[in-house]
Amino acid sequence: MSEDDELRSANKTSQQFLASLSDELFEEHLRALKQRIKGDSSSGTPDGIRLARHAESVVRALKAKRKNALRNLAVTAGFNYKKAEPKTSRLLDSFFPDRKKSGWKTGNRKSARLTIDRFCLIDHPAETLRALAQIAKAESRNFDIQINFEMRECTDVAAFLVFGLMRRDMHPVFRGGMITKAVRKVLQAVQLDNFLKIRLNPSQDTTDLWPFEVRTKSTKQEIANPQLSPQQKEKVAVDFVQNVQNWLKAATELDGEFEQLNDDAVSELYGLITEILDNAERHGSTDDEYVGGWSIAGFMARRPIENSNESDYVCHVAIVSEGTTIADGLENPVHDDSRKAIDAYLGVQRLMAKNHGPPELLRTIMALQPGVTRLQTQGARGGTGFPRTIQWLQDLGGGFTDREPQMTVISGNCCVMLRPPYNKMARAPGGKAENEYIFFNRSNEFGAAPDPNFAFTLEQSFPGAIIAMRFRLRPRRARTRHENH
Repeated sequence: MSEDDELRSANKTSQQFLASLSDELFEEHLRALKQRIKGDSSSGTPDGIRLARHAESVVRALKAKRKNALRNLAVTAGFNYKKAEPKTSRLLDSFFPDRKKSGWKTGNRKSARLTIDRFCLIDHPAETLRALAQIAKAESRNFDIQINFEMRECTDVAAFLVFGLMRRDMHPVFRGGMITKAVRKVLQAVQLDNFLKIRLNPSQDTTDLWPFEVRTKSTKQEIANPQLSPQQKEKVAVDFVQNVQNWLKAATELDGEFEQLNDDAVSELYGLITEILDNAERHGSTDDEYVGGWSIAGFMARRPIENSNESDYVCHVAIVSEGTTIADGLENPVHDDSRKAIDAYLGVQRLMAKNHGPPELLRTIMALQPGVTRLQTQGARGGTGFPRTIQWLQDLGGGFTDREPQMTVISGNCCVMLRPPYNKMARAPGGKAENEYIFFNRSNEFGAAPDPNFAFTLEQSFPGAIIAMRFRLRPRRARTRHENH
């Protein structure tokens, strides 16, 4: 083919074809094209130099055509980047505060490709929030974004729940990308692909995975009288308990070593999930008109134990609520005893502890303690959600020497990571036997500073609260705390 024919061929390449290619495939197409044009000519010869220059001109023409194709595709999808205005979003503004100043109507938008190899709020909260902030920033500056998730397996659904909430307020600028087979399998099973507004090739392999499909309640659901409204959270609690029972049953059928929940455990778990979602609605509310929004999802995966014929049954649960942060909610709590306890903790930390962290971090730690709550609710026992959750994780998945339950709580710019040695409630020195606390220091003392490796502040801030949990079912034991005594 002559040089003119090559150029004409490039000009005839359909825009639809160019727009359908991923960045990797497009670059591969260009490399093959340049090699075909150059042929066997030597690079240092006059013919070689001329053909190399011609190849570059053809490549430039194709790149320009593909860029226009992607822009046209964005407009066709209902997004005109030159006329776009940023959608109102507390979440996106929190991740990228300069979002509305980034030049939405300019013609300087480009294509962006993001590569994410760590997307787990349980193990890598700071890195994962930075990745989410990077996505929020890219959405405000690009008309075409491709995201490649390169994790070998999905170890957390909380990060994808947050991304799904972000997608709700984003313009349609995302196009394709790469997701590993193992991660795609989880996203489809949990129905997070629909929540994320992405299309995935159907996964044929559904073995060794038991999902708890995503459930959500919008922040915009107006409720005149919450007591008389349909109690969606109660149905979700019933579904969640049934899923945990199904997980235990599936593990029992495969390995014959796991017990079902007894009646007390079913009642305890139902009450726990109901309380967590109720707290998300009541404490997450930023005004009197709307209840706080929440999302919940999870799954159990069967994973072989290295150098063993046995398997782990690893459970992942995530609850994300939007609205008031934990620290802001406890800045001036209505509950008298909680206000006194928080004031005492902050005062003792300032007097006795070095490097104790900012007040918002200390208030977040206090939220984990029994009896600490924002609201004064007559006849209700407030401030039990976090302690009960920590105990439930131990009841169902504690007892492993090297694979203890883990939970990460993120609210505002505060993060606390519950994992050994700080993953259990314990009696404080000199405290009453019936009271157990977790202060994230070796001696579990009220006046000692929290360990900065487990309780710290983040660069980014989440407007609400994220609870991300992971635990392994313990063989031959799944009982309530009361049975253990």
